[in-house]
Amino acid sequence: MSKVIAPPREGIAVAAAWWASRLGTVPDDMSAPNPDRYSAEEIERFRLALETAIAAHLRGEVPVLLAHPNRAVRYSNHGDVVYFDYDPDDTLCAAAEAAGITIGWTSLPRKITMIFRESEVTVSDGYGAPYVAIWPAG
Repeated sequence: MSKVIAPPREGIAVAAAWWASRLGTVPDDMSAPNPDRYSAEEIERFRLALETAIAAHLRGEVPVLLAHPNRAVRYSNHGDVVYFDYDPDDTLCAAAEAAGITIGWTSLPRKITMIFRESEVTVSDGYGAPYVAIWPAG
């Protein structure tokens, strides 16, 4: 994976905060309670770890997942994208590991794609949703 022209640290911080604000907020598809509950401390650790993981991802570094060291990297070849389809991509997994939490398919909203550019960060918040700029605000 090659390095992409990334937004400044502020854009990465906004992106990490966006993901962290959604951690554990997803209702189960069958209206059952979400089994993934996180404390405010865990969410903050995840946010901080995700800032680091996104910055590394945008530099072209491929995460090595301690819990799954032999797993094939799935989404990390898309250098400008952090993604959650039905389960978290490797950047999100690496941040969770660094934060000391476990995330899975019910931890975050599904079908999310976040794209990083030098001048903006955009997100499609669900299947077929239009891309909206979350950084810069405006």
